[in-house]
Amino acid sequence: MEKREYRSQDETANEPVLSHEEMQQEELRLLRAFDAFCKKHELKYSLAGGTLLGAVRHKGLIPWDDDIDLNMPRPDWDALIGLRDDLFECTGLRVIPYFGSDIDATPLVKLVNPQIKVQSDSERESSYLWMDILPVDGLPTSLAETKRVYRHAKCLRRMLAVAVSTAESGHSPLRRLFKRLVGPILRAFDAQRLLGARLDRYSRSIPYGSTPYVGGVAWGMYGAGERVPLKGFENLVSLEFEGQQFSCMSCWDEYLHGLYGDYMQLPPADKRVAHELRAWYVN
Repeated sequence: MEKREYRSQDETANEPVLSHEEMQQEELRLLRAFDAFCKKHELKYSLAGGTLLGAVRHKGLIPWDDDIDLNMPRPDWDALIGLRDDLFECTGLRVIPYFGSDIDATPLVKLVNPQIKVQSDSERESSYLWMDILPVDGLPTSLAETKRVYRHAKCLRRMLAVAVSTAESGHSPLRRLFKRLVGPILRAFDAQRLLGARLDRYSRSIPYGSTPYVGGVAWGMYGAGERVPLKGFENLVSLEFEGQQFSCMSCWDEYLHGLYGDYMQLPPADKRVAHELRAWYVN
């Protein structure tokens, strides 16, 4: 794909803030460019999380969603990190680490469009319009051990979130007070980098392919429900998403049940929330 597709001005470039629909269209451009790059370099990925749910339930983006999630097998994820300069040369898009972490020791990476700035109410730093790319690692055969792995990863992830988020983003007065008191201490000790590296090391502790099960450990927000059979994850199928075909794990039904239960049931209206993002073009 030619770089100029991302360096041209959109018709809405003079608008101060992108609408929800405009932001979704820009995110689709990220996905299309990444898909083409992965095909060129024979990298495996799967739609994941709400993006995969959108493909199955809506044949595209969930109407109120405002981000895209992908899973990559750890070997392909590491290969992508090594190819990040090539990706930028081909597309003008950048692969960056999670806030404050190092690119070679980060729990996840984001594919960003550096021409579109984004600010979230819950995060201290502004970023660029992004797509999350989450590594998938090996998991124990024992479900009890799998739950233990996810509990430990959750503790690390929560402390990392405190370090990078604003105090106002807490869901209760107690959580807001905790973030206000502990957040500055964590940042003073470079916690974003240290916790990011520790979470990365921990998620790699069971090599991908060494057991019959895999899952997103580093950013596995749904716990043991993220665990799927290795064979099902490796066997990729194509699903329709916004009028195109994209790569998905063949065990998508098992995966979505693990995350959402009865995933075809729409959530109540008050639960149809997004990230409350503000996005605008960089001059």
